[in-house]
Amino acid sequence: MTTHHQATIKTRFTLISDTHTAELFPSTDTQHAYRDPLPAADVLLHAGDLTNLGYISEHETAFKTVSRASAELKIVIAGNHDITLDEAYYRRTGAKRFHWNMPEDTAE
Repeated sequence: MTTHHQATIKTRFTLISDTHTAELFPSTDTQHAYRDPLPAADVLLHAGDLTNLGYISEHETAFKTVSRASAELKIVIAGNHDITLDEAYYRRTGAKRFHWNMPEDTAE
């Protein structure tokens, strides 16, 4: 009888969510897990709410933070605060729900 050994592949994940455009805390701040640098991983998963209100400037800040992370694969899932990423839904419903008190052109 022949025994076959399968190779084990380890995959490291870093999972974050609900960052709402927050800056990473300094590495010396041990009171917070969300600190610079994020743990090195094979996969970084941001599971929603990168922004507060879905403004372009907020997305740019959040993506800058994600891009600095040491991970070969980065997956971002939009949350309800990232409503502007679904343009059709935003125009149909989201603008009224999230940006109801602003002129349409100020939602960036």
